[in-house]
Amino acid sequence: MKYVKYQQDLLKELLSDKPIRGYIGHENENVLVTMDGCLMVSIPDYLWYLDVQRTREKLKPFDGKVSQLYDEDRGKPASRTGVVLVQEKKNIVQIKNEEAEAWVDEKLLRYFENPTFRIRSQVSAVGVYEGERFVGIVMPIRKKEASI
Repeated sequence: MKYVKYQQDLLKELLSDKPIRGYIGHENENVLVTMDGCLMVSIPDYLWYLDVQRTREKLKPFDGKVSQLYDEDRGKPASRTGVVLVQEKKNIVQIKNEEAEAWVDEKLLRYFENPTFRIRSQVSAVGVYEGERFVGIVMPIRKKEASI
């Protein structure tokens, strides 16, 4: 995962004047953070370079657990199919396994390096992994039939 790139982008958002709909939390020696509610990343404490207290000035505290958002045990391994559609000026990519498919905004995957996925359904959060390590959650997008 591009931990530094994500934190650089987060810092830019924190320093801007526009409001952020983000959250920050901590679980199992990992900082959990989202800038927009569509992508949550899990960054090991030793790779977190920002001052957590200062980030809490703009980000709301997330006191829950990842399992409230994503159930790892119910998701099954999935992969990108290579299918990309344009929907509302966004490139959305298909992630699929033998039981389900999900569509996600391609832009949200830019922080991950060689990710693999776990999905349960088209409306459940998509788990993102690099090797065996859980690195984030991406929220799926409902694909419209008119997408090209």
